[in-house]
Amino acid sequence: MSQSLTFQSTVFDVVDRNGQPWIQARQLGQALGYSRPDAVLNIYERNKDEFLPTMTATIEMMVGITPVDVRIFSLRGCHLLAMFARTSVAKAFRVWVLDVLETLNKPKRGRTALESNVRLPDATAEYLITNRCEDMRRIMRELQSSSRGLWCIVNNYTHAVQFERGVYNSPRHSLLCALQRTCEKAFTALSQEADVVEQSVKAMRILAVDMR
Repeated sequence: MSQSLTFQSTVFDVVDRNGQPWIQARQLGQALGYSRPDAVLNIYERNKDEFLPTMTATIEMMVGITPVDVRIFSLRGCHLLAMFARTSVAKAFRVWVLDVLETLNKPKRGRTALESNVRLPDATAEYLITNRCEDMRRIMRELQSSSRGLWCIVNNYTHAVQFERGVYNSPRHSLLCALQRTCEKAFTALSQEADVVEQSVKAMRILAVDMR
């Protein structure tokens, strides 16, 4: 495969890992429109729990005569990082990355469709499914946090009514208790759903490894 990749005015010095192109963090930041050389690393540090080992790595490269640790990203890793970017070119960059992934994973001439499907899984589809699972898990965490916060508010207000007013059987107190129970059930349901999503993400990762 060609080791030359260009996005707009950025020509990447591609790092070849197992026949796949990986991009240095510094050049990824340039392509995304950041002026600070550490911008991409800062984004990664804030969201590194979202990245799989197949998306990023640190390698040793020579800068002059000095060995330097450099963080690199696979194309899938580049796409995920660009999801967190807020620059004007981030959207165009994400489209470009998916186009490159699609091109790299087209069936090679002389191979049957069955062989291509077995040996060359669609990296774009794999990424989209995995990323969707990550999005679902993130949404579940947010919903859990919201339901926990609502439950605390209702619980605290209920106790305030009890101790400050001595109201135990009023319609307002009954309504608060009902709302409190609803929040407890919602929180439990969301926790269980989050566990299901977590297991789905793990299963998807195992399947992705088996497909390679």
